[in-house]
Amino acid sequence: MAEQDLRAVAIEMYDLISRGDVAPLKELPEDESLRFRFEGRKMRSVLASAGARCAGPLIVSSLILLVAACSVTTSLPPSAVTASSVPSVSSEAPIASPPSSPTASPTVSVGTLCAKDFQPCDIPAGTYSSAPFSPAFTFTITAPATNNRAWPHGGDVTGDKGGLFWASGITGAATEKGPVTLGPAPADFIAFLSKPKGWVVSKPVPVTIGGVAGQQVDVATRKLGIRAVFTIPEDAFNVDPGEKIRYLVLAKDGTTVVLMVDAFKEKDFEAVLALEQPILDSITWQ
Repeated sequence: MAEQDLRAVAIEMYDLISRGDVAPLKELPEDESLRFRFEGRKMRSVLASAGARCAGPLIVSSLILLVAACSVTTSLPPSAVTASSVPSVSSEAPIASPPSSPTASPTVSVGTLCAKDFQPCDIPAGTYSSAPFSPAFTFTITAPATNNRAWPHGGDVTGDKGGLFWASGITGAATEKGPVTLGPAPADFIAFLSKPKGWVVSKPVPVTIGGVAGQQVDVATRKLGIRAVFTIPEDAFNVDPGEKIRYLVLAKDGTTVVLMVDAFKEKDFEAVLALEQPILDSITWQ
């Protein structure tokens, strides 16, 4: 029932009582309970167990209580909403998180070659420096290998079927007929490779290793092997019959550098090249 209706009923009851239309009744038993309803324009009380009429003061007081109860249960004004039902807003500015530090790139460990004079040694996969060779470079191998030489003017890493060799400061050369004069420029070495009789030599093509330009030539020795085909201050390079070698002849800061991918058997050349090409691609000059 709306609050304004209850107020109107209370006023009407007051008028009825004032005119004497509602007579007081006997006191109700304490164990009886009341419920209210309208009959026409007059308010009557109906007992749950009998039809006795209710006293005027009891009706008025009950109406007042009912109006009060209904007022309590009506919706509360917006100002009465508790703080817990309203989302809290902090007036403080959020504290900025400190910027994260960039993750440092892992440092690559560079190993050293272990061959001593003419004593070879095994090396595990990893990145190595060609030092004491000059001009020095780093390279990476992905499988164990053997290091047979580690000279200031030459070195190598090899496997069962072939390997990668390097040389600089070449002091002499020879064919099957004996020593020959060899000039210092890369073009001089390329021209020399066509002198041994019976070797099959490809046409030179441009090549770049670690940003250093040069010429590339493939040589198949076929039936002709030559001892000391070229020499360096510490050693000599020999070739056997049936080999196939890719020579990469570079000019590095005025120095002729010769890199060689050597397949000990010509039939294995492509397989050896597949293994050694990634090493060539990994070369970085120091």
